[in-house]
Amino acid sequence: MECNNSRPSSPSLTQDKETCETLRLMNERLRILKMQHEDAYSHVCHIESRYMDRESDFYKGAYGLYLTAKEAAEEAKGEYLSFPKCPIPGCPLHTQLPITPQKRSKTINFDNEGFQTPPIRKQAKRKIIEQYFPQIIETSNKFKNLKLQNEISESQTIQEENENKNNDTEMTIKNQLPPPIMLKITKNYRQQLKELTLAYENLRTKLSGEYIKLYVDTPEQYRSLTKYLKQTETAEYYVIKPKQERPIRVCLKGLPRDTDMEDIQEELIELGFNPQKICQLQNRRTKLPLPIFLITLPRTEEAEKIFKITRLCFMTIRVEGYRGRG
Repeated sequence: MECNNSRPSSPSLTQDKETCETLRLMNERLRILKMQHEDAYSHVCHIESRYMDRESDFYKGAYGLYLTAKEAAEEAKGEYLSFPKCPIPGCPLHTQLPITPQKRSKTINFDNEGFQTPPIRKQAKRKIIEQYFPQIIETSNKFKNLKLQNEISESQTIQEENENKNNDTEMTIKNQLPPPIMLKITKNYRQQLKELTLAYENLRTKLSGEYIKLYVDTPEQYRSLTKYLKQTETAEYYVIKPKQERPIRVCLKGLPRDTDMEDIQEELIELGFNPQKICQLQNRRTKLPLPIFLITLPRTEEAEKIFKITRLCFMTIRVEGYRGRG
């Protein structure tokens, strides 16, 4: 008969380890839910700033995912805070050790004769004296290469003008290209792309998340493709308005954060502007209002003059273009 001399582990120690492991798993789950909540929030903000349509199904779906992620993160945080602390003393996962500051030791250097070397911060900086080399003066005719230099300068100017013309033509071609059409990926996306490619030879496609970007060369092709997709009942898509059709969005800085937005609207109307929407930006982390007001105007020649405003509500202000996320 064999005798087992090993002592069984105490039930309290096993229970403490289970509590520590549960805390670790809850903390990891809370971290993942927070990341999902932040991603959902940034996605909603991107859709709102890019397309400015809160009534669309696309925006409502993204906002619903944001609320679901927010509730899950808050619920996980409440469970984590209500759970008892780790009972294991000195646990490396749930114990923060105080950091002791390190003292700087003074090192004193002595040579053989007893001379003490001063520290580096008290030593005089060594000055570097530049050596002077006399320049050789040329005595040749300095007008000898005048004709050659003129020819070189003329050829350089002609080359620069040609490069500028090429750059201008490239920029105009890029600016004239219409924006992409976003086609949602479905099970029969391959058949849809096949039909579109047969109808439009110059069609270009590019994957973008859950959508496929459809590019064409001219505004006529853009309108024709939009009409074609509208007639197709199975295609789910949305279009991005061209820049010349989008409203102007500017940030107004320099006013107190508690300024009434109706006062800003009245001041802008008196100056000849027609603001469509005025809202106050918030801090992403603290959700507190910022002294920055986002103003939306219709894209007209008069609306472009808003960047020249320097005073509003008897205050010195600054108007900047709005840069949305993404």
